[in-house]
Amino acid sequence: MDYPNNQPSLLHFDTPIMNKLDLSRCKTRFINQQTAANMVENFHYAHRVPSISYAIGLYVDDVLAGCITYGMPASSGGRIAVCGEKYKDIVFELNRLFCHEWVGRNSESWLIGQSFKLLPKPLILISYADTGMNHLGYVYQATNWIYTGLSNDSGCYSRIEIGNKERTSKSFYDELGTQAKATILQRYPNAIFHEYTRKHRYIYFLGTKRQKKEMLSSLLWNIVKYPKGV
Repeated sequence: MDYPNNQPSLLHFDTPIMNKLDLSRCKTRFINQQTAANMVENFHYAHRVPSISYAIGLYVDDVLAGCITYGMPASSGGRIAVCGEKYKDIVFELNRLFCHEWVGRNSESWLIGQSFKLLPKPLILISYADTGMNHLGYVYQATNWIYTGLSNDSGCYSRIEIGNKERTSKSFYDELGTQAKATILQRYPNAIFHEYTRKHRYIYFLGTKRQKKEMLSSLLWNIVKYPKGV
């Protein structure tokens, strides 16, 4: 069961809410982009749909209870920055992860692990924990991702408001050939810019033992200790 008429609801069935993840009731499988987009837009804290290449749903008693999405980062330079030109086409971002609270504890980490089994290989995965939301990325630490420190997003803009409507900075590159603030303001003087907050950056390699070793040896970022809360 997915969303009837694409309209998600918080709870679809009359069975006890799980205080602990019951794996006997859980399955994962690929879902279509629209189903994933509906869940992300309605329930994920960002309420924005990212680029989706792969979407995997968590089902409890055949009811969609969560999803995880992966997409290729928009910037070719950003993909090259991970492990170099050789690997840029297999760099994908885990860009949304959501599970309803009633599913039970550890559902998100379990969904991440199950998604690894379904994704094509080899892949280099990147994901971020937003400092602006006070996130440290504990779910990535629990699933053994590699931590590479904080991203350097100073001066970059996640979204831009024009007349109470939001646009991504990439859309201006498509329109104007640049993402420069001065150029955008010449065309849209009333634009409001929302600057990125720095993010904790995590990496995961999928592939054979040899492939993972080769990709790790090409990693261009330093590996550092996991961040912890005070």
